Amino acid sequence: MTARTAPAVATTTTAPSVAPRAPQVNLLPDEVRVARTLGVVKRWVLASAAVTAVAIGTVAAVAQLQTHTADADLAQAEADTARLVAQQAPYAELSTVRTALDETLAARRQVLGGEVLWSERLGALVAVTPDGISLTTVDYLGATPVAPVQASTDPLVTTGLGTLTFAGHASGVPDTAAWADALDALPGFSDARIDAVRRDDSGGAGGLPYSVSGSVQVDAEALSHRFDDVTDTQGES
Repeated sequence: MTARTAPAVATTTTAPSVAPRAPQVNLLPDEVRVARTLGVVKRWVLASAAVTAVAIGTVAAVAQLQTHTADADLAQAEADTARLVAQQAPYAELSTVRTALDETLAARRQVLGGEVLWSERLGALVAVTPDGISLTTVDYLGATPVAPVQASTDPLVTTGLGTLTFAGHASGVPDTAAWADALDALPGFSDARIDAVRRDDSGGAGGLPYSVSGSVQVDAEALSHRFDDVTDTQGES
């Protein structure tokens, strides 16, 4: 027997039909739409105001905290200053003594700054005086704490601290150039001058027949500087 095959049946699929979207029409009145839009705007405004308020509050809080910190630092600094002042109180008398000491040292420097050890200078003057000469007078004219030194009238002389003048009698006419050179070679002396050598028939002191006179400038090398180290030491302590 021969099997029969059923004939194929054709099927047709039909796509469902889509209904067209109905047009939408906003039937709300304009007043309602404006009110809704205004409400949205108000909400945004309120939100912005809230954010601004929070920001301002934060800034104010930070500023308040900084002010509080600054006040605390100032109070601490004032307390430290008061403590240091209190610690200095026991030394107030020491400060007064130190001031008085400084004034004393300054006065001593003013008075003794121009000190010359005359025993050394006069000894040197006598040592270089030529044999046969006897000095009878020695005078010094120089600056004082209240008056400056008088300038020399000799244009070839450099004015020093003062002028040392001397006079005496001689048994003969001395070598004035050699005498002046010997005086200039002494520390603290400069620009020596033998002003006059005269015949003295009166015989003078000891019957010596000649009178002599001269002068020499006393310069800064003659200063003793005895109190310089003491003054500097006191100033550094």
